[in-house]
Amino acid sequence: MHGRHEAAFPTPGAELVFFNAPFNTERLARIEQVHLWSPPGDKLEALPEILKEMRGLKTLSIGPGSIAPSIMDGLEEGVLPESIEALSIHLGTGTLAWPGVVLPNLRTLYVDVPVRFDASSFPALKVLSLYPDKSLKNLRQALALPLEELNILNVPVDGEIFNILSASAGGLERLGLLGGTKLKSLDGIETLAALTSVWLKNLNTLTDIRALVGLDQLKKLDIQYCKKIANIEVINDLSALRELTLVGCGKVGLEKIQAKIESLQKRTIGATT
Repeated sequence: MHGRHEAAFPTPGAELVFFNAPFNTERLARIEQVHLWSPPGDKLEALPEILKEMRGLKTLSIGPGSIAPSIMDGLEEGVLPESIEALSIHLGTGTLAWPGVVLPNLRTLYVDVPVRFDASSFPALKVLSLYPDKSLKNLRQALALPLEELNILNVPVDGEIFNILSASAGGLERLGLLGGTKLKSLDGIETLAALTSVWLKNLNTLTDIRALVGLDQLKKLDIQYCKKIANIEVINDLSALRELTLVGCGKVGLEKIQAKIESLQKRTIGATT
């Protein structure tokens, strides 16, 4: 961060690096994790060039903080170290356009707004958390990657989403559907036969989860704040299930699956009856 923001940084005891001050290149080369931050009212408009000196950087978080949606507009090859394996970008509003810079070792990417990109920029990506754009073009780009895990931060369509996901190049193992008002049923999810983990959250119209029975390898199921599920007893028929989370789902009929819950290796139940 900029030196003028030292007093405003919210985490006591953090190791602070000011990108506007003289720096020691040997020290920077040893840094593996960075949180790039700027306070409200003083937006960070461009990535500081000091990042290119962090040649051992593994994890980079850009925000939360006050970050301009144009933060990547001037990005050139070499500014972000090729060593980066995990990148999270928190803007809150706007759309992010990735400029085509290749991160060859990136394994995990999170962006909290719609992002436009070409799959060739992230050839080794395994875990992606994505906010789809209106055309779903970025989602289709994502499915050309060798993904093992995909978290969709807003599900923009109903059952059609599973037809789209079935085009995944890598055969998804973990899927998160994390918000949306259109998904009523999971019909079609059974076509994603490699799934071992499903995470459902903030799906305000989801009522039918029967299709989960078609996932023979499903070991972990996490359902949070989905209050309209009408057939929770489906969980009894998930033969491979080992872990279950049910949080904030209200009155879904927990007594119908109580024996199944008690048989699992791991369970987390809260604000659900």
